[in-house]
Amino acid sequence: MATLAVTNTFSAGTTIVASEMNTNFDDIEAFVNTTPGVVQADIVDAKGDLIAATAADTVGRLAVGTDTYVLTADSGEATGLVWAAPTTGDVTGVAAGTNIDVTSASGPVPSVALAIDAAVDFGSDGSGVDVSFHSATAGDLMLWDASDEKLVITGTNGANSLEVADGNVSITDDLTVSGNCTIQTLDMDTIVEGDVIYGSGADTLARLAKGSDDEVLTLASGVPSWAAVSAGVSWSGSTANGIGTYGSSSSIVAESTATYDGTTLQLTTSGGGLKLDGLNSSDANTLDDYEFGDWTATVTAASGTLTLNASYNTGTYIKIGKVVHIQGQLIMSSVSTPSGDLSVGGLPFASASLTGEKDISTNLATATQLASAVDGLWTYMGGGVSAFSMRGGAGETTNDNAIADQFDGGTEIFVGGSYRTA
Repeated sequence: MATLAVTNTFSAGTTIVASEMNTNFDDIEAFVNTTPGVVQADIVDAKGDLIAATAADTVGRLAVGTDTYVLTADSGEATGLVWAAPTTGDVTGVAAGTNIDVTSASGPVPSVALAIDAAVDFGSDGSGVDVSFHSATAGDLMLWDASDEKLVITGTNGANSLEVADGNVSITDDLTVSGNCTIQTLDMDTIVEGDVIYGSGADTLARLAKGSDDEVLTLASGVPSWAAVSAGVSWSGSTANGIGTYGSSSSIVAESTATYDGTTLQLTTSGGGLKLDGLNSSDANTLDDYEFGDWTATVTAASGTLTLNASYNTGTYIKIGKVVHIQGQLIMSSVSTPSGDLSVGGLPFASASLTGEKDISTNLATATQLASAVDGLWTYMGGGVSAFSMRGGAGETTNDNAIADQFDGGTEIFVGGSYRTA
C-alpha cells in the first residue's frame, strides 16, 4: 500500500505559513484520489450496503438486500452480484454413509421439500436404522424402531396410540375406518344391514346373513342360525281389553268378564269379586283388605255373670281397609247379680291405638228391656281392645259407668256401628 507523504513538515516553534499548509492539503487530496485501497465513506447509504468491484481498480455500492435473500453471483449486474431468493434443487450424488444435514448456523432453518419418486431404503437388509417423523405438534411422533422391529405412533399425551409389533396391532385410541376393512378372512364389503358377526371358532369371525322377517336367532352346537318361530304360547279369546289369564302351559285366555281399559278394572261375572286379603300396604291411599263374616259376642261385668241366649249371641261384620262395621242383636237369657262396668267383647278385630285419643269410638250399640231406666245410654271403645263398654249419663258432669246391675234376663242389645282397626 502506498505511503502518504506531504511537501512541508513542521517542528516545534516553526512558523506555519498558510501557503505551505495548503500545499500539504493538496498532497493529501492527491493521495486519496489516486492511491488504490482508500474508499470514501459516503459511497454507502444504508446499513447492509456492500462495496463491490465494478471493474479493475473501481468499486461501487450494492444496496442492502431483502431479509432471508442470499448473495448470488450474477455477471449481468454492475457489481457482478445480486441479492436473490434462495433457490431449490435436487440432492444428488450422496455417497453411501454420508448424512444430509439441513441446519443453519444463524437465522432461520431453511425448509426442505422432498419430492421422492423412487424407492427409498433406510439402512440395509439386516442392518436397519430408526426413522422418526415429527409433526407440527409437540409430542406427536411416528417412529420405526429398527431394533424392536415395530412401528409406533405416539400422541401428544405421550401414550402410544398405535403400535404394530411382530404382526400384532394394538390400538388404544378410537379407530375410524372409512374404507374397506378386512378382518382375518371376513370382508366387510359383504356386510349388509341385518347381518350378524359371530365367532365361528377360536380367534375366528364369520358372517351370518340376515334372516327373514319374524324369524328368530337360534343356536345349534354353538352355531347361530335364523329359524321360523316354533309353536309357543297361544292366545285365545277376543274380548276387547280382556285380562289375560292362564289357560294351559301353552295358552293364554282373554277373559270376557274381567277387563281393564287403562283406567277402569271391571268384573262382570255374577258371584265374583275382587279379593283383598290382608295385604298390609304401607301406602295410606291403597285399599289392601276386604273381609266379611260373623263374630261371637260376650257380655261381662265387673262382678257377677251375664249369659247370652245361644240363638242371639252372634253378629256380622264387614271390614274394608282399616274400617270395621259391626251389627247384630244380642239377648240375655239369664244374669247373676251383675254390677259395676259392663262390656261387650268378642269383636272380630282390635281397635287401633292412636295418639291424642283419636282411637275412641262411640255409639256402637243401645239396649232395651233393662231392669230400670238408664239416662243417656251410650258406648265407649278405647284403643287396642276388642270390646266396648256400655255407660249411662245424659250430659251430666259425671258419667254413670256402673250400669251392669240394670241388665237382667231378657235385656236386648242392638249393635250397629263402625270403628277403626290398626
